[in-house]
Amino acid sequence: MVEVRPTSVRAKVDRQGRLVIPAEIRRELEIGPDEPVTLWVEGGVLRAMTLKQAIKNAQAIARKHLGDRTGIVDDFLRERREVSGD
Repeated sequence: MVEVRPTSVRAKVDRQGRLVIPAEIRRELEIGPDEPVTLWVEGGVLRAMTLKQAIKNAQAIARKHLGDRTGIVDDFLRERREVSGD
């Protein structure tokens, strides 16, 4: 059986309160210079997510609810035109 373990490294907070994300974690999460990262605390655990990942998560939620429907914006605009008589 292959054991899969999450990447784990030790880091320190400096005197200015900054936490440096080690290079191997940045590579794994595809965090580049000036990359927006959201931090939050969940159950006493510091969590982080890149903006790219947040967008991917939102898209997955939308796909789950919309299924194979495409062109939802076009559908919306068509309905609005019908209502307004344009």
